[in-house]
Amino acid sequence: MTTSSPVALTSVSPKYCSLQRGIDQVFMSEISNLTVCFCVVYSLEAAEFIPRVEHADREKLEAEAYQYFADHPEMNHTYSGFMGQEPSPDDPNELSYQNRSVQPFYYLLQFAEPFVPGVYHYDLYSPPWEQPTIQTAIDTWKPALTGRFLL
Repeated sequence: MTTSSPVALTSVSPKYCSLQRGIDQVFMSEISNLTVCFCVVYSLEAAEFIPRVEHADREKLEAEAYQYFADHPEMNHTYSGFMGQEPSPDDPNELSYQNRSVQPFYYLLQFAEPFVPGVYHYDLYSPPWEQPTIQTAIDTWKPALTGRFLL
């Protein structure tokens, strides 16, 4: 069997998606398992769904997520709302992981498989190094890669 570098399958969606519309972590797990069956050669490591969420939908989506995680303690996740890179309270020139400020829109990590507690509803548009890549993908409707950066 031929192997290659790990691949992450990411979908950036211009449409809002809610937990009540039939896509949830169980669905993402099933899709990931199915995808892995077809992508073994590519060593698929993760699948993500990243919808664009308008600020007007934030309150509703956060309420749905709070309820979802309250109803699913087996997920072992304490939901904190939309998160992202924001200026640090200690040093405004530095960024830190915290609740996301009010923005006109967000590109949230809505579902990921495997599920990683702490990154659910992370706004990928919040760090400056992600914004040009997301904008390129939106403008061209083609896959785009970020440059290398430290996590």
